[in-house]
Amino acid sequence: MAAATAVVATKTEGAGETITNETGLLVPIGDVEGLAEAVIDLLDDENKRLRLATSGRERIRERFSLERMVEETESIYQEVLNDSLHHEQAKGGSS
Repeated sequence: MAAATAVVATKTEGAGETITNETGLLVPIGDVEGLAEAVIDLLDDENKRLRLATSGRERIRERFSLERMVEETESIYQEVLNDSLHHEQAKGGSS
């Protein structure tokens, strides 16, 4: 998706978190015919293929950019720090 390529995948938990109806095609696990049909569908429909590829690349940029990952990591650390400080204050400790 980051390479602006249309994606066909099986409906696993990880794929479902990243791929939506606007960014790719998901087929049930084990559905070999469905997988083949999805690939053929994209090969036959250039507009759909380009639309999914463009949307997929944008989704990856929005959700998985370095800046966003750093912000989310900092947020987690801040939350843990705040929880720790509140816990210490509740116990009567000084911070």
